[in-house]
Amino acid sequence: MNGLLVVDKPGGMTSHDVVGRLRRITGEKSIGHLGTLDPMATGVLPLLMGKFTRLAQYFSSAEKSYAGSIRLGFATDTFDAEGEPAGPDVWPEVGAAITLERIRAAAGRFHGEMLQMPPPYSAKKIAGTPAYKLAREGKPVELKAAAIRIDSFEITGREGAEAEFTMSISAGGYVRSLAHELGRDLGCGAHLSRLRRTQAGAFTLDDAHTLEELERLAIEHRPELEGLRKGITKRQDEAQATRLTAKPDFTVALGYMLMPTGSAARNAYMAEVTMNLPGLNKARHEGEAKQADAATAVAQADLETRTAAVFLEVRRAQVAIAASEKRTKVYRDTLLPQAEAAFKAASAAYQNNRAEFSTLIDSENLLLDIQTALYTAASARDAGMADLERAIGTAAPDKSNGWGKSK
Repeated sequence: MNGLLVVDKPGGMTSHDVVGRLRRITGEKSIGHLGTLDPMATGVLPLLMGKFTRLAQYFSSAEKSYAGSIRLGFATDTFDAEGEPAGPDVWPEVGAAITLERIRAAAGRFHGEMLQMPPPYSAKKIAGTPAYKLAREGKPVELKAAAIRIDSFEITGREGAEAEFTMSISAGGYVRSLAHELGRDLGCGAHLSRLRRTQAGAFTLDDAHTLEELERLAIEHRPELEGLRKGITKRQDEAQATRLTAKPDFTVALGYMLMPTGSAARNAYMAEVTMNLPGLNKARHEGEAKQADAATAVAQADLETRTAAVFLEVRRAQVAIAASEKRTKVYRDTLLPQAEAAFKAASAAYQNNRAEFSTLIDSENLLLDIQTALYTAASARDAGMADLERAIGTAAPDKSNGWGKSK
């Protein structure tokens, strides 16, 4: 499945956890997010699926917007609420002196181009090792300041020791570093206590869907999908029954032929064969006809299995489209027509197969063909998915929108 979904990430989950959950919902293994959100953070998390994961490079410079709160009074080792306090809480002593106006004045310097030091507990790598791993091991973390851009940083209010804010920051910027620096400038220490991403590039909360909404959409379509799977299984069982009922008489003859030479049962059978050869030849030809019919039935079951597998993928794509309608119009306009074209091509292939099966006359080869077709039917779903991927392989997003990968 190729596409893009915007998830409203819940708190308490890593971005990788969201990827795993979405894999289970959609059945698509190749999924990647466009910019990490810390476990405590919530909000906009865009994800690419299928072949669209190759387009992640075009999302590398997207600006992001946030709303959240900063806890004044003490810093933490991670610069957020998940870390350990770096000192005592001094808010009871200094809180009266830190007014809203003073906080806004201190926040005024965080605007435009500047250098920012990433948190020691971050994914920034030092000689190939993530900084957070070194920090957890108690080793020195020597990071370099990175150039970032802050387009806006507004303190919207204060409730006790919590300062509420909104901001827009470039890719690569850390909001928790900003909270830490603000507390240092105020002389009381501070850390990020709440964060919600409201926008990532062109994607906003209006485009986002919760994981529960996506799961509900999948469940609503599940009865229909289960019905298709049961239909495939029933058709395969019918083909197997046809093969068994059309089993030729030569297997009985083979049993006699394997008996010791000169045995009474073998001699009696050979005499019967000699006397009734014309009738046996007729029976053999009738058995061959049944074998041909059975092979045709198996081929038809194989075709129906492939077709149903293609339809399953179409329905899954439709679920994704319904979940992200505002951003996936191109998928709806191209996916279904291409899937229908794939279905017509499969139907034409079936007609050709039916004509070829009608000419088969060798009973032993027919049995082998039937077995092969049954094994093929068992893996037809993978083939159907490959057909769909080829049908939609030419889809590509508009590269002029300027979206970029976020962190």
